[in-house]
Amino acid sequence: MTTTSRVLEWVELGTGTGTDNDTALTTPANKAASASAPALNETTGIFVIKSGGADSSALVDGAVMYALTFASTDAANETYGARIWGWRKIGTTYWPHLLGELSMTAGALTGVASTTVSNSWFFPDAIVIDDDNTRGASIEVHTSGTDGTAHVTFDATGFQWVEVEASCETVAAFVRVFYSAL
Repeated sequence: MTTTSRVLEWVELGTGTGTDNDTALTTPANKAASASAPALNETTGIFVIKSGGADSSALVDGAVMYALTFASTDAANETYGARIWGWRKIGTTYWPHLLGELSMTAGALTGVASTTVSNSWFFPDAIVIDDDNTRGASIEVHTSGTDGTAHVTFDATGFQWVEVEASCETVAAFVRVFYSAL
């Protein structure tokens, strides 16, 4: 595993096809503290960035700002959502903090046939911030317009882990999550 302070390219969180769709996103009241760090579980829409700090196995050690983008199957105009959680270790317990909630709509821009992100995956062209609880720098939406690719940036200062929980609104669709450490 390589540690770096910056990742300029988009890196996929997970290696499968993403979330098992139409799964309700966890509400803050139901997101429980844990004795262990959050873990990747693509079938329930959980994607994790080890963001540094006390955990020596960090993928991105020392990064403060992150960018996230998504891809979904089914069709253009598919709607889906995501919640971004920061996890901070206090004593021997990891505590979740909701950093923000997003609603997205897939545009017509797709990946490329016969590549990792094939032409059956649609990128979001619209992202709306439903809830922004980020400490420090707020979540910001960056878009290139209709049928372009939208992404968000946010500050993860003080959190050892960042968890992205994502879900499409239809059972037939899947979501993938990509990050860049800025």
